[in-house]
Amino acid sequence: MSYIPDCRTDEYYNEKYLNEIDKKFVSGYDWCVEQVKCAFENIDDFTLRDELDVRPSDIVKVAEAMKPWFERWLESDRDELITSMLDDMSEEEYKKRKQEVDNKQAD
Repeated sequence: MSYIPDCRTDEYYNEKYLNEIDKKFVSGYDWCVEQVKCAFENIDDFTLRDELDVRPSDIVKVAEAMKPWFERWLESDRDELITSMLDDMSEEEYKKRKQEVDNKQAD
Protein backbone atom coordinates (compact mmCIF):
# COMPACT_ATOMS: atom_id res chain seq x y z
CA MET A 1 0.00 0.00 0.00
CA SER A 2 1.40 3.37 -0.97
CA TYR A 3 1.28 6.41 1.25
CA ILE A 4 -0.11 9.61 -0.23
CA PRO A 5 0.54 12.62 2.02
CA ASP A 6 -2.09 15.13 3.06
CA CYS A 7 -1.14 17.94 0.69
CA ARG A 8 -2.93 20.52 2.80
CA THR A 9 -0.59 19.95 5.76
CA ASP A 10 2.48 17.95 4.64
CA GLU A 11 5.82 19.67 5.10
CA TYR A 12 7.24 18.62 1.70
CA TYR A 13 4.22 17.70 -0.45
CA ASN A 14 2.24 20.82 0.31
CA GLU A 15 -0.06 22.46 -2.21
CA LYS A 16 1.38 25.86 -1.32
CA TYR A 17 4.50 24.92 -3.32
CA LEU A 18 2.62 24.46 -6.60
CA ASN A 19 3.30 26.83 -9.46
CA GLU A 20 0.53 29.16 -10.61
CA ILE A 21 -0.66 26.95 -13.48
CA ASP A 22 -0.95 23.90 -11.23
CA LYS A 23 -2.70 25.96 -8.53
CA LYS A 24 -5.33 26.98 -11.09
CA PHE A 25 -5.80 23.36 -12.14
CA VAL A 26 -6.26 22.25 -8.51
CA SER A 27 -8.66 25.15 -8.00
CA GLY A 28 -10.74 23.80 -10.89
CA TYR A 29 -10.65 20.33 -9.33
CA ASP A 30 -11.81 21.82 -6.02
CA TRP A 31 -14.69 23.60 -7.78
CA CYS A 32 -15.81 20.31 -9.33
CA VAL A 33 -15.64 18.59 -5.93
CA GLU A 34 -17.87 21.31 -4.47
CA GLN A 35 -20.40 20.65 -7.24
CA VAL A 36 -20.41 16.94 -6.38
CA LYS A 37 -20.88 17.74 -2.69
CA CYS A 38 -23.75 20.04 -3.62
CA ALA A 39 -25.34 17.23 -5.61
CA PHE A 40 -25.16 14.96 -2.55
CA GLU A 41 -26.70 17.70 -0.40
CA ASN A 42 -29.60 17.97 -2.83
CA ILE A 43 -30.13 14.28 -3.54
CA ASP A 44 -33.57 14.39 -1.94
CA ASP A 45 -34.69 16.66 -4.80
CA PHE A 46 -33.71 14.04 -7.34
CA THR A 47 -35.94 11.13 -8.17
CA LEU A 48 -35.73 8.37 -10.72
CA ARG A 49 -39.41 7.48 -10.65
CA ASP A 50 -39.78 7.98 -14.38
CA GLU A 51 -36.78 5.83 -15.20
CA LEU A 52 -36.60 3.16 -12.50
CA ASP A 53 -38.78 1.57 -9.91
CA VAL A 54 -36.82 3.09 -6.99
CA ARG A 55 -38.21 4.91 -4.00
CA PRO A 56 -36.69 8.37 -3.42
CA SER A 57 -36.02 7.43 0.22
CA ASP A 58 -33.82 4.56 -1.00
CA ILE A 59 -31.79 6.96 -3.16
CA VAL A 60 -31.28 9.25 -0.17
CA LYS A 61 -30.16 6.33 2.03
CA VAL A 62 -27.63 5.15 -0.54
CA ALA A 63 -26.32 8.68 -1.05
CA GLU A 64 -25.96 9.26 2.70
CA ALA A 65 -24.10 5.97 3.05
CA MET A 66 -21.75 6.73 0.14
CA LYS A 67 -21.07 10.42 0.84
CA PRO A 68 -18.35 10.03 3.53
CA TRP A 69 -16.48 7.41 1.49
CA PHE A 70 -16.77 9.47 -1.69
CA GLU A 71 -15.52 12.65 0.00
CA ARG A 72 -12.50 10.77 1.41
CA TRP A 73 -11.81 9.32 -2.04
CA LEU A 74 -12.01 12.75 -3.68
CA GLU A 75 -9.59 14.20 -1.12
CA SER A 76 -7.20 11.29 -1.63
CA ASP A 77 -7.40 11.75 -5.40
CA ARG A 78 -6.65 15.46 -4.91
CA ASP A 79 -3.60 14.57 -2.82
CA GLU A 80 -2.37 12.19 -5.53
CA LEU A 81 -2.82 14.93 -8.14
CA ILE A 82 -0.83 17.47 -6.13
CA THR A 83 1.86 14.94 -5.23
CA SER A 84 2.36 14.11 -8.89
CA MET A 85 2.53 17.81 -9.81
CA LEU A 86 5.21 18.42 -7.20
CA ASP A 87 7.11 15.29 -8.23
CA ASP A 88 7.06 16.49 -11.84
CA MET A 89 8.88 19.69 -10.89
CA SER A 90 12.62 19.72 -11.29
CA GLU A 91 14.50 19.76 -8.02
CA GLU A 92 15.68 23.30 -8.79
CA GLU A 93 12.16 24.57 -9.48
CA TYR A 94 10.83 22.95 -6.32
CA LYS A 95 13.60 24.41 -4.13
CA LYS A 96 13.02 27.86 -5.63
CA ARG A 97 9.22 27.68 -5.09
CA LYS A 98 9.65 26.36 -1.55
CA GLN A 99 12.13 29.06 -0.63
CA GLU A 100 9.90 31.83 -2.07
CA VAL A 101 6.80 30.57 -0.28
CA ASP A 102 8.56 29.92 3.01
CA ASN A 103 10.24 33.35 2.92
CA LYS A 104 6.87 35.05 2.34
CA GLN A 105 5.39 33.21 5.31
CA ALA A 106 8.34 34.16 7.52
CA ASP A 107 7.76 37.88 6.88
